[in-house]
Amino acid sequence: MIYVTREDYEEAFSAAELVDLLARGVDFERQEAAAASLIDGYLAGRYVLPLVAVPDMLRAWALDVLRYRLWSDQAPEEVRRRYEDALAQLRDLAARRIDLPPGVAGTPPAAAFNYGGESAERVFTMTTLSDF
Repeated sequence: MIYVTREDYEEAFSAAELVDLLARGVDFERQEAAAASLIDGYLAGRYVLPLVAVPDMLRAWALDVLRYRLWSDQAPEEVRRRYEDALAQLRDLAARRIDLPPGVAGTPPAAAFNYGGESAERVFTMTTLSDF
């Protein structure tokens, strides 16, 4: 699942920063996929993926994770700190200390067998066994 688009990144951090990072040979799509995979690892234990919608809080964490990955080894202190904060919040999410907003989880897979809890009428009752 894609959590961050180029437009999201440019809006959050500036188009100039993204252009500079891409000029260094960084592959945006590859790094976004890696960030999304990391985030999915934290979500998979609690939510059905893919999510129906990406809540703002999750998009913010994804932006910080992606930004750190795009900066690679040259990440400024602020970028590294925001990345670590995002990972801490994802850990809190996985540990059930915080939750995503209601209604964002994906649709659970259909059950192979659905027992409705109904059966045929009883054959042996007090009435049918009274003459036995």
